[in-house]
Amino acid sequence: MKRTPLRRKTPLRRTGPIKPKPRAPEKRTDPGERRHVILRDGCIAYRHDRTHGCRDTWGNPHGPFAYDVLTVDHVHDHAGGTRGVRAPCGGCAQGKPQRAFMTGMCGWLNGGGGAPSAALREFQRAYLAELEAKGML
Repeated sequence: MKRTPLRRKTPLRRTGPIKPKPRAPEKRTDPGERRHVILRDGCIAYRHDRTHGCRDTWGNPHGPFAYDVLTVDHVHDHAGGTRGVRAPCGGCAQGKPQRAFMTGMCGWLNGGGGAPSAALREFQRAYLAELEAKGML
């Protein structure tokens, strides 16, 4: 039996680079606030557990205070949060600054391949509450 080559009836859809979904200006993280949070915290996972090995998004190790490769993690002020919805950022209804909901974190835990544990999330909430009580936000 002779086989005929398969032919597409429709052309393949061209795909370009993946572009991030644009956020409204009031929901964007202010670069100044981001820098302040990273300088204030370093990697919060290292503060929680001194044996934590910080890694960037691609898994390359770095120190917990390598400010140029750290990212910010948005933290809900209540346990459980809202799945798929980022914590408040910019123009908060509670009247708090953006940095009241952000901590510094290495890229691996913040979406690079790992995920923050429930204990780390509780530590983040307690840390932010303590900073707010001391007036250091």
